[in-house]
Amino acid sequence: MEFVPTATITKLARNRLKSMDKRNRIEKNAKTYLLRSVTGFIYFINTFAIEESKKRGVKTLQPKDLYDALKMTGFEEFVQPTQQTIEKHKEIEKSKKEKKKRRKIKRYRRRKIKRKRKRKRKRKRK
Repeated sequence: MEFVPTATITKLARNRLKSMDKRNRIEKNAKTYLLRSVTGFIYFINTFAIEESKKRGVKTLQPKDLYDALKMTGFEEFVQPTQQTIEKHKEIEKSKKEKKKRRKIKRYRRRKIKRKRKRKRKRKRK
């Protein structure tokens, strides 16, 4: 059984505990149990999601399959927060892509300006 990123799960648990009381800590054994539980939950939901995608005749898992799996297993209350998280993630990725594109354009413009300046200097020297 593979594990999810330890640091991510630990950070989530620590932040949740600290929101209740700053002095709370997580024992090593509890951390291990938490990681195994999270991994098990992911595999459990994933199994149902794969079944849903097979029913539709699709090989690729889609968010809809995960939402249906959550509903089938009795975790309906997690569907809406999961949808919101996915939408937020999409927005973040889109803004990152746009920033990268803007940086690339700026770099191109700077290079273009530098080339023009170089040409002018060469002309003046002649």
